[in-house]
Amino acid sequence: MTDSLLNLLGARAGERWVTALALPGLLFTGLAVVAAVLGQRDWDDVGGLARGLAANPLDELAATPSGVALAIALVLLAALAAGVLAHLLSVLVLAGWEGRWPLPGAVRLATERRRRRWNALQARFEQALAAGAAPPTAERLGRRRNAIALAEPQRPTWLGDQLAAVATRVHAEYGVDLGAAWPRLWLLLAADARHEVRTARAELDSSAVLAGWGLLYLALGILWWPAALAGIVALLVAWAGARRTAARLAELVESTVDLHLADLARALGEATDRAVTPETGRRITARLRKGA
Repeated sequence: MTDSLLNLLGARAGERWVTALALPGLLFTGLAVVAAVLGQRDWDDVGGLARGLAANPLDELAATPSGVALAIALVLLAALAAGVLAHLLSVLVLAGWEGRWPLPGAVRLATERRRRRWNALQARFEQALAAGAAPPTAERLGRRRNAIALAEPQRPTWLGDQLAAVATRVHAEYGVDLGAAWPRLWLLLAADARHEVRTARAELDSSAVLAGWGLLYLALGILWWPAALAGIVALLVAWAGARRTAARLAELVESTVDLHLADLARALGEATDRAVTPETGRRITARLRKGA
């Protein structure tokens, strides 16, 4: 039984490796060879590509079975290296999207600019409501404000604020520190609810990986410009997917709090048959932080 389970897990791990690293890496490696052979001047010379590939030094290795194995190993190693590099770049991409920049001054300036725009629209929105403006006018101002962020901006980027706004809104509504409450809420969730959140998070990570590949193809454009076009397309698709997924992830997390915070309150002995009040939320936060 144990051996069967390990074999199954190993097979699934191998499938994930092929999907995440090997196949995209092989494609990139192949295009890198094309770029090296053709260059910028003869970027569309199919005949030159055929002649260049015919003079490939790996052909000498293919003369023997051991040489074939070595050639395959070299190609797979190059593909794996490209895949690992794309995943490493995805970490930097995600940090950039979320506004975790290495320059504090730039973070502060960008955040303050977003905050000024948001506060100006918030003031106009409140004035419209107070003046009894027509609903379409107030709704239009609200949409413009929410296009910046759903709460007062705390990050220098849209995506960063999309995620950070959840904690701000939860604290304003319930008095709960989401960072302290989320691990406990997670333990109370049903499997299907966890799956929804995990899937959204995985899709956001996948968008970052796609952007990592986009950066690699953009760099390959130094040798062969069509690769740069592929890189630009990948970056645009990745950013569009990241925006869409970040909005869904934020909504899922906030919905989880709305639907299950009362369950957490009861589990902690804060018995309530009604919505959690800010006073109850502050008690929950104090208990979860344990004085920290």
